[in-house]
Amino acid sequence: MSHLKKVKMGYLEHFGVAVQTGLLMVFCGLLCIIHGVIPFLFPTAASDLIDTLYCRHKLVDDLPECLDETKISLEDFVIKKG
Repeated sequence: MSHLKKVKMGYLEHFGVAVQTGLLMVFCGLLCIIHGVIPFLFPTAASDLIDTLYCRHKLVDDLPECLDETKISLEDFVIKKG
């Protein structure tokens, strides 16, 4: 389980983050489909979510700088402990 050590999470925490991320990706895909059919709806929502998910999973020291560039607050997507 070197992946869990690398991301510094236990199994259940990792499971929650993985499920949450997967659901957000499905939601993002639906937004893209809707936007494709009706271009004036959700013009930047999907790309904003993609940027946010990328920054959320970036395991490097410049994470705060990456978050400053996103348009959606990570607080909306973070699983709170306890």
